Amino acid sequence: MTSHTESSVFRFGVISDIQYADHDDAKSYSGTPRFYRHSIQHIKDALAEFKDFKAEFVLQLGDFIDGKCKDECEVAMETVLEEISKAGVPVYHTLGNHDLYNFSHRQVVQQLILPSGGESPDIGYYSRIYRNIRLVCLDSYDVSVLGRSEDESAYITGLQYMAANSNPDQNSSEGLEEGAQQLVKYNGGVGRQQLAWLSQQLEAADSSQQRVVVFNHCAILPSASTSKSLLWNYEEVLAMLESSPSVILILHGHTHQYSHNISPSGQHHIGLRGVIETPPGEKAWALVSVSKQEMKLKIYDGAKSVDIVIPTP
Repeated sequence: MTSHTESSVFRFGVISDIQYADHDDAKSYSGTPRFYRHSIQHIKDALAEFKDFKAEFVLQLGDFIDGKCKDECEVAMETVLEEISKAGVPVYHTLGNHDLYNFSHRQVVQQLILPSGGESPDIGYYSRIYRNIRLVCLDSYDVSVLGRSEDESAYITGLQYMAANSNPDQNSSEGLEEGAQQLVKYNGGVGRQQLAWLSQQLEAADSSQQRVVVFNHCAILPSASTSKSLLWNYEEVLAMLESSPSVILILHGHTHQYSHNISPSGQHHIGLRGVIETPPGEKAWALVSVSKQEMKLKIYDGAKSVDIVIPTP
């Protein structure tokens, strides 16, 4: 972990679901337009605004490149890494399902997580301390059938989750009972080791009177998303987060839609609009300023923006 000198206010930027690909514009399975090549321009625009904002770091919430890249994935990854490296400040990444359509879990960790502060090529989660804020990055695909070989325990456990989905296309939740609709292939879960690590992180934050910002790819709070975009074992993770008075903000991507929901304990769950589905000339990122008293967020949702204030007593 890295500590920084105390200051009255610090700022950071957030961006999600860039999904760059050197492909013509197209539509998602649901018919939403996607702007693959323009994602690079969105990165340029976001970084320029982060610089003007005096952001001290950037959070990237997963799906760095699109599944369409396939044979071009290495070039696509290099293209986006080169662009985002121009931020001039640390960029803390988490991984998404589209990253795992192109690379193995281990490869994504080596490319994105280790430079962010990860401690092992086999572990996709990590934390950072910034002033009085503990940044906790969760790996939504710690347990997954994506990016894993069939002999890995994460894959075998993933198959056990997916056994509830008998659809020929396991990216479909059709026919799944309520409470199991998140068990689709493009989601994933948090494993036992990561859960134990998360518990330790929250205990440390509680005892140090730190505030916790969690960031990951999949949604964790049911009201923050359709059930089809939730973490497989969201109930376990949510219960752990809800038990900690230190957690104030949970950021996620994956849904491609802006959302803001407050949990029963008062924690704010915010989903960011996906860059990939944002037309040229519009915005899809967030600016966050933090003081001892409050956290202020300006979240861009296409042609409009939303301002949110979260107390940090």
